Amino acid sequence: MLFVHGGGWAFGDKTDVGAKPGFFLDNDIAFVSMNYRLRWDYQVADRAADVAAALAWLRRQTEAHNIDAHRVALMGHGSGAHLVSLVATDSSHLKAAGLELRDVGGVVAVAGDAFDIGRQMRELGSFLQRRHLELIFGSEEKRWAAQSPMTHVAPGKGMPALALLHVDEELAALQTRGFAKRLTDANVDTVLLPARGETRDSLGSKLGQGNTPASIGLLTFLRARL
Repeated sequence: MLFVHGGGWAFGDKTDVGAKPGFFLDNDIAFVSMNYRLRWDYQVADRAADVAAALAWLRRQTEAHNIDAHRVALMGHGSGAHLVSLVATDSSHLKAAGLELRDVGGVVAVAGDAFDIGRQMRELGSFLQRRHLELIFGSEEKRWAAQSPMTHVAPGKGMPALALLHVDEELAALQTRGFAKRLTDANVDTVLLPARGETRDSLGSKLGQGNTPASIGLLTFLRARL
C-alpha cells in the first residue's frame, strides 16, 4: 500500500499516517507513505507525477522487500484521495513514469471531495472552499476538467478497482457518490464505503483502529480485489 497524505495540496507530511502502518502490517500488507511537492510554485500535475514516480520506484523495489509488484495499491486521504484517483483515471501521469493503468493494483480514496472540481466551483462549494480550489486549480474550466478524476473515467481503459470511503459531510458525500456513479456506469469495479458519524479528520486518524466498519470494509475490499 502506497499512501498519499492530505493537506489541501499545500500542507501535510508522510508521517501523517495515524494507525495505518500497524493495521496494514498486522494484515500482511506492506505500507509505504510518501511525500510530494507542496510549494505554491508547483502545479497539480507535478503532484500527480510524484505519485506515479513513487509507484514506479516502489515497483522496482519489490524483489528486495518481498513485495508482489502486481499487487501494489494506492491510498490517499483528503487531497491525497484526489491525487490517487487522478493517477488511476488519467493514464498520462503513469505513462510519464513508464507505467500503465494496469500497473495499479487498486485504489483507496479516503474522504475525498474534489473528484469533479468544475461542479464544486460552480454549485457546491462555499466561497472559501471555491477560493482555495481556485488557488490550487486555477480559474479556467478547461483546467478544472483536466484535473478532475471524473473527467477521465471511460469504459475499457483498464482502470483499477476503487474503494471510496466518504464521511457525512455534504460536499464529500455528493462528490464521492457522483464519482462512484460515473465509475460504475463505465463498468469500473467500485465499492462505496460510507463512514457514518466521522469527519474527514477523524476518519483519517481512526482508520485502522480496532474493528471499525470503515476498517473492516477496507480490508474486505483489499482481500477481495488484491
